[in-house]
Amino acid sequence: MSWSIVFIVILTVGVLLAIYSAILIYKSVITYNWSLTEGKIVFSQIETTTSSSSFGAIDGYNASIRYTYIINEVEYISRRIYYGDKISLGFPFIANSLLNEFTIDKKVDVFYNPQNPYCSVLKKGLHFEVFFALLFGICFALIGASLLFGLL
Repeated sequence: MSWSIVFIVILTVGVLLAIYSAILIYKSVITYNWSLTEGKIVFSQIETTTSSSSFGAIDGYNASIRYTYIINEVEYISRRIYYGDKISLGFPFIANSLLNEFTIDKKVDVFYNPQNPYCSVLKKGLHFEVFFALLFGICFALIGASLLFGLL
């Protein structure tokens, strides 16, 4: 297999991750203008994922939270805490802090899109995971491009 194919794959993965992160940043920013209602936590636990790599098994931890809220007499259920909440950095303390904040039966503020009430978050705005993914994507793309064009 040609090394250039590997470098193209690295470049492509980096670009796609950067684009995905940019979309999450945009979606995060628009939540600042969403409407507010009250909701209730109906499910709260840690999800653990394990993926293998050349360095061994890598564990990921995410808070799995579901909440309900009512808009115009219609009940909705959602799992999005904030945009980027499913980007797993492997730190269990992030998931644990979210579980401590969003316990079952707790009344919570829910921010929802008034044009599409199905879209909602518990925390509006930008969060660290999105910037981490953007930085990672840009670095991956730069490394792939540099290797492809012989700069490294």
